[in-house]
Amino acid sequence: RAPSAADPAFAAGPFRPFLGNWRGTGQITAMDGRREPISCRATYEGGDGDHSLSQVLVCASDAFRLNIECNAVAEDGGLRGEWRETTRGITSYSAIRRCG
Repeated sequence: RAPSAADPAFAAGPFRPFLGNWRGTGQITAMDGRREPISCRATYEGGDGDHSLSQVLVCASDAFRLNIECNAVAEDGGLRGEWRETTRGITSYSAIRRCG
């Protein structure tokens, strides 16, 4: 369930419900059809009264590694943020404005 503006956690900051650590495992399929297990871990930290969010996501298998760092800020009824995939040097920036 996504938080709503009436939730106490939302009032404390829109990212509050998402803070903490996460771990998971799964399986990836390569383009050649080969499958292998993968494990991921993520850390979500809040700032500025939980109106900003930093995420570090690391996924690894025997042949693959992915490191993503994200930052997001809730302001003026919208979101803005950026992410970086640090093992390949890819960066993106995006902004989402409130509709209506």
